[in-house]
Amino acid sequence: MLKSLSLTPKQGAAHGLSLNQDGQRRTAYELLAYPNQSMAGLADVWEELHGVNPKVAEALEIESTYSVYMNRQAADIGSTIRDESKTIPLSFDYSTVPGLSNELRIKLAKHQPSNVAQAAKVDGMTPAALALILALVKKEAAVADRVKRVSA
Repeated sequence: MLKSLSLTPKQGAAHGLSLNQDGQRRTAYELLAYPNQSMAGLADVWEELHGVNPKVAEALEIESTYSVYMNRQAADIGSTIRDESKTIPLSFDYSTVPGLSNELRIKLAKHQPSNVAQAAKVDGMTPAALALILALVKKEAAVADRVKRVSA
């Protein structure tokens, strides 16, 4: 039900909600993820939310808050799966990847995975770390490709 109830920023402002004035409709579920927003506050906007069981309201507040992060991680995983066969050059310097732990840098330097699928199997690898490596590998490949085109 929370995903079917929505309002514009202008409508939100009329109810005292502080939203970006970008014209984008936001659902009650999305609004519930905002800091300092609660089911009780949304019930002031949508009467049909009055009387929601407090335990259900609490669960929905938690779920909506973390759904942004879960969706981001799912997207990272999806892109990683698509890019499993992407080759990692032998010369790739893991120390240049910001955000990797020193432990993971050492393991990667030792194992020298030849592609993203192999890197994913290194003990301690996380989807976020794999996404960082993949982004840098893609960036370096794009630079090398540009250099080749200019040289040709």
